[in-house]
Amino acid sequence: MDEKLSLYQEGHLIVAAVRLLTHREKTPPAPEQVAEFLGFSIESVHYLVNKLDELGALRVMSGAYGVKLLLDDHRKLEELEGVENKPGIEEEIAAFQAAQAQRNEEMAKRFSRDFVDPQKESLKADLAAKIADPSKLKRADNPLDAMFKKKG
Repeated sequence: MDEKLSLYQEGHLIVAAVRLLTHREKTPPAPEQVAEFLGFSIESVHYLVNKLDELGALRVMSGAYGVKLLLDDHRKLEELEGVENKPGIEEEIAAFQAAQAQRNEEMAKRFSRDFVDPQKESLKADLAAKIADPSKLKRADNPLDAMFKKKG
């Protein structure tokens, strides 16, 4: 989206999306459906839905079929007029999404077939060297040797 929408405008879009999706699907929508419908990120939709729930414009119902959004009192949206969006929420969401993407990439790399852990590889090399030449093994002192040592 090129233009920055106010909290009031975004609230109206969320409420309109809930209305349209409820009409089209004949069931209250989930926040993920609203996000997909509007082209918003899921995090920003959850943020807006929580704001609208606090105001009383929407109701968030949680049950066996997941989280569903219901219209409560759409006139409460007018309380948002003139209220500015929390500054930096988009930047925080973008940073969070980037961190999640990096984490997912790291996990995918770890579980790929060609992942090599340098620490495990050095342990394997040490064990292989010790097996090849047993003289390099350091014998551990047995605590029982001191007890049964012959006095002479």
